[in-house]
Amino acid sequence: MKTVEIHADGYAKRYQFERWLIAGNGYREGTNDPHGVRTLGRHFQTDEAFVLLSGAGFLITAGTADAPGELQVHAMEAGKLMVVERREWHALVLRENAQTLIVENADTGAENSAVVSLNAEQKAYIAGHTAGGTGALS
Repeated sequence: MKTVEIHADGYAKRYQFERWLIAGNGYREGTNDPHGVRTLGRHFQTDEAFVLLSGAGFLITAGTADAPGELQVHAMEAGKLMVVERREWHALVLRENAQTLIVENADTGAENSAVVSLNAEQKAYIAGHTAGGTGALS
């Protein structure tokens, strides 16, 4: 039996077994807060599963085309599994004190993923739809 702390300040790998990995991702100002998200990423070889453990969080998605499409903001609900599918552009946005659990392939990394920078308009859209209120935005 093992007990593993999931809470993290930003992204932190917490447990790996063979081909899968469990990580924690907690609020980190300037990185994953509504005004700090700077990129969208996607993974070519794995889906990625997210569970909001506490606080308020959002998944931003932008389709699976070669370049990101229209941004969609999805409010997370504590205890509900949200799966970003392989090749889907995405970003995680957390409000202060939020914590998430992430499950993905253990070998997910730069060699099998892509990252693009958000432009000023996209950053403003994300901040405007995630910084306040609690309603579902998807």
